[in-house]
Amino acid sequence: LPQSANITFIGQIAKSVEEVELLSSTKKSLNLKKIQIIQELALPETIVCELSLNTTIRFLLCYRVPDYDYVHANKLTSLLTWAASCPHPLIFLGDLNLPLINWTLNECTSEPIHATLYNAVTTLGLDQVVTNNTRLNNCLDLIFCNSS
Repeated sequence: LPQSANITFIGQIAKSVEEVELLSSTKKSLNLKKIQIIQELALPETIVCELSLNTTIRFLLCYRVPDYDYVHANKLTSLLTWAASCPHPLIFLGDLNLPLINWTLNECTSEPIHATLYNAVTTLGLDQVVTNNTRLNNCLDLIFCNSS
Protein backbone atom coordinates (compact mmCIF):
# COMPACT_ATOMS: atom_id res chain seq x y z
CA LEU A 1 0.00 0.00 0.00
CA PRO A 2 1.49 3.38 -0.94
CA GLN A 3 1.75 6.02 1.79
CA SER A 4 -1.06 7.97 0.09
CA ALA A 5 -3.00 8.07 -3.14
CA ASN A 6 -5.46 10.49 -4.71
CA ILE A 7 -8.25 9.36 -6.98
CA THR A 8 -10.34 11.97 -8.77
CA PHE A 9 -13.77 11.01 -10.03
CA ILE A 10 -17.19 12.37 -10.91
CA GLY A 11 -19.67 11.05 -8.39
CA GLN A 12 -22.73 10.76 -10.69
CA ILE A 13 -23.73 10.01 -14.25
CA ALA A 14 -24.90 13.09 -16.14
CA LYS A 15 -28.40 13.00 -17.62
CA SER A 16 -27.94 16.05 -19.85
CA VAL A 17 -25.24 18.28 -21.35
CA GLU A 18 -25.89 20.92 -18.66
CA GLU A 19 -25.27 18.33 -15.95
CA VAL A 20 -21.93 17.36 -17.52
CA GLU A 21 -20.68 20.92 -17.00
CA LEU A 22 -21.98 21.00 -13.42
CA LEU A 23 -20.49 17.61 -12.52
CA SER A 24 -17.17 18.47 -14.15
CA SER A 25 -16.89 21.51 -11.91
CA THR A 26 -17.64 19.48 -8.75
CA LYS A 27 -15.01 16.76 -9.08
CA LYS A 28 -14.06 15.26 -5.76
CA SER A 29 -10.78 13.78 -4.70
CA LEU A 30 -10.74 10.51 -2.79
CA ASN A 31 -7.64 10.28 -0.60
CA LEU A 32 -6.23 7.03 0.80
CA LYS A 33 -3.49 7.38 3.40
CA LYS A 34 -1.60 4.58 5.11
CA ILE A 35 -1.18 5.29 8.83
CA GLN A 36 2.20 4.43 10.30
CA ILE A 37 1.86 2.07 13.26
CA ILE A 38 4.35 2.58 16.07
CA GLN A 39 6.77 -0.32 16.43
CA GLU A 40 5.37 -1.48 19.79
CA LEU A 41 1.94 -2.03 18.20
CA ALA A 42 3.00 -3.36 14.80
CA LEU A 43 1.65 -6.81 13.94
CA PRO A 44 2.08 -9.00 10.86
CA GLU A 45 -0.78 -8.94 8.37
CA THR A 46 -2.27 -5.75 9.80
CA ILE A 47 -2.83 -2.40 8.07
CA VAL A 48 -4.21 0.91 9.33
CA CYS A 49 -5.31 3.45 6.74
CA GLU A 50 -7.64 6.42 6.36
CA LEU A 51 -9.97 7.06 3.46
CA SER A 52 -11.18 10.63 2.94
CA LEU A 53 -13.77 12.14 0.65
CA ASN A 54 -16.29 14.37 2.42
CA THR A 55 -15.31 12.82 5.74
CA THR A 56 -12.41 10.69 6.94
CA ILE A 57 -12.84 7.07 8.02
CA ARG A 58 -10.08 5.06 9.66
CA PHE A 59 -9.75 1.36 8.78
CA LEU A 60 -7.94 -1.33 10.73
CA LEU A 61 -7.57 -4.47 8.61
CA CYS A 62 -6.31 -7.62 10.27
CA TYR A 63 -5.73 -11.29 9.69
CA ARG A 64 -5.27 -13.15 12.98
CA VAL A 65 -3.62 -16.53 12.49
CA PRO A 66 -5.54 -19.19 14.49
CA ASP A 67 -2.53 -20.19 16.60
CA TYR A 68 -1.55 -16.67 17.70
CA ASP A 69 -1.16 -16.61 21.46
CA TYR A 70 -2.32 -14.44 24.35
CA VAL A 71 0.59 -12.01 23.88
CA HIS A 72 -0.60 -11.39 20.31
CA ALA A 73 -4.18 -10.92 21.55
CA ASN A 74 -3.01 -8.25 23.99
CA LYS A 75 -1.00 -6.53 21.27
CA LEU A 76 -3.98 -6.59 18.90
CA THR A 77 -6.15 -5.16 21.68
CA SER A 78 -3.65 -2.32 22.19
CA LEU A 79 -3.53 -1.66 18.44
CA LEU A 80 -7.33 -1.59 18.26
CA THR A 81 -7.53 0.82 21.20
CA TRP A 82 -4.93 3.07 19.55
CA ALA A 83 -6.74 2.97 16.18
CA ALA A 84 -10.06 3.84 17.85
CA SER A 85 -8.54 6.83 19.66
CA CYS A 86 -8.60 9.02 16.53
CA PRO A 87 -11.42 11.54 16.04
CA HIS A 88 -12.70 9.75 12.92
CA PRO A 89 -15.16 6.87 12.60
CA LEU A 90 -13.42 3.48 12.74
CA ILE A 91 -14.07 0.34 10.73
CA PHE A 92 -12.22 -2.72 12.06
CA LEU A 93 -12.38 -5.72 9.76
CA GLY A 94 -10.71 -8.99 9.04
CA ASP A 95 -10.49 -12.70 9.60
CA LEU A 96 -10.00 -12.87 13.36
CA ASN A 97 -10.34 -16.66 13.76
CA LEU A 98 -12.29 -16.44 17.01
CA PRO A 99 -14.75 -19.35 16.73
CA LEU A 100 -15.60 -19.39 20.46
CA ILE A 101 -17.39 -16.04 20.24
CA ASN A 102 -21.03 -15.93 19.21
CA TRP A 103 -21.30 -12.38 17.87
CA THR A 104 -25.01 -12.70 17.10
CA LEU A 105 -25.86 -13.49 20.73
CA ASN A 106 -22.95 -11.48 22.19
CA GLU A 107 -21.67 -14.52 24.05
CA CYS A 108 -18.03 -15.29 24.68
CA THR A 109 -16.21 -18.14 26.33
CA SER A 110 -13.85 -17.45 29.22
CA GLU A 111 -10.90 -18.71 27.14
CA PRO A 112 -8.33 -15.88 27.56
CA ILE A 113 -7.59 -15.04 23.90
CA HIS A 114 -11.24 -14.90 22.87
CA ALA A 115 -12.26 -13.05 26.04
CA THR A 116 -9.49 -10.46 25.64
CA LEU A 117 -10.51 -9.50 22.11
CA TYR A 118 -14.24 -9.70 22.85
CA ASN A 119 -13.84 -7.40 25.88
CA ALA A 120 -11.78 -4.90 23.86
CA VAL A 121 -14.40 -4.68 21.12
CA THR A 122 -17.28 -4.27 23.57
CA THR A 123 -15.39 -1.80 25.79
CA LEU A 124 -14.67 0.38 22.75
CA GLY A 125 -18.37 0.31 21.82
CA LEU A 126 -17.80 -1.30 18.43
CA ASP A 127 -20.77 -2.92 16.70
CA GLN A 128 -20.26 -6.16 14.77
CA VAL A 129 -22.23 -5.97 11.51
CA VAL A 130 -21.77 -9.42 9.92
CA THR A 131 -24.90 -11.44 10.67
CA ASN A 132 -24.25 -14.72 8.86
CA ASN A 133 -21.70 -17.46 9.45
CA THR A 134 -18.68 -17.06 7.21
CA ARG A 135 -17.00 -20.42 7.90
CA LEU A 136 -19.06 -23.53 8.69
CA ASN A 137 -21.00 -22.70 11.89
CA ASN A 138 -18.82 -19.74 12.83
CA CYS A 139 -18.59 -16.07 12.01
CA LEU A 140 -14.82 -15.60 11.58
CA ASP A 141 -14.73 -12.79 9.01
CA LEU A 142 -15.91 -9.74 10.89
CA ILE A 143 -16.64 -6.06 10.38
CA PHE A 144 -16.92 -3.73 13.37
CA CYS A 145 -17.69 -0.03 13.39
CA ASN A 146 -18.16 2.66 15.97
CA SER A 147 -20.97 5.16 15.92
CA SER A 148 -18.75 8.27 15.58
